[in-house]
Amino acid sequence: MDVSLIRAKLGFGPEPGVAWFSLDEADVGFAPQKAPRHRAVIVRAWRATDPMTYVFARSATSRRGWGHDAHAHTEEFEKCWLNKRAKIVTEWPLTVKTQLLDDRHSMCAEPDEKATAAVLAAPIPGGG
Repeated sequence: MDVSLIRAKLGFGPEPGVAWFSLDEADVGFAPQKAPRHRAVIVRAWRATDPMTYVFARSATSRRGWGHDAHAHTEEFEKCWLNKRAKIVTEWPLTVKTQLLDDRHSMCAEPDEKATAAVLAAPIPGGG
């Protein structure tokens, strides 16, 4: 069950270390030369009152980062396109506009607790 809609209706934001979004590369700025393309990002720190949110990008070509397996839950999350092994680039926290992290851009919930732990353990400026 996709709880992101329930969380949004209750006024809660995306769950850190769990919520994946598909954003335009121009909004993420991870590899601007690839714009306009979709970039998968996972939320690292989110506050409803902040205009910007920390995320980590997922990259199939990066040599650095946490190894992340493909997802196999398209029946549960139709919008999930994470079908290849890649890296979550935890060494490079990025900021995106909080307003972009909405249902329209939501992809799925991370099923791997080890991936969630790696995302939450990665440092960000200010320690959020």
